Amino acid sequence: MDKAINLLEDYVNTQTTNSDWTVLDLLISLYLRNNAINEALKQIEKARLQLRSQQKLPVQLQAKEVICHAYLGDMKHAEVCSNDSVVYLLTQSILV
Repeated sequence: MDKAINLLEDYVNTQTTNSDWTVLDLLISLYLRNNAINEALKQIEKARLQLRSQQKLPVQLQAKEVICHAYLGDMKHAEVCSNDSVVYLLTQSILV
């Protein structure tokens, strides 16, 4: 799994525009599987900065952000992130 994470990190870090959200989603999923929650949140934040408030993160990344904060016990932040009903429903389906 570490080799897969390294390959995906290299790919994601070379993308400066037009990110492939599916690759980033896969990387974040691997981080979560490896209990590297802070690394997952760092990648989500980098993606948010890359968008520069021009648009929202894709819903699957928003859902993963909620899951990360909930896993870390930061329920207040998780609730703020999950205000969008679509994100809430997706998060519920991922957690089941």
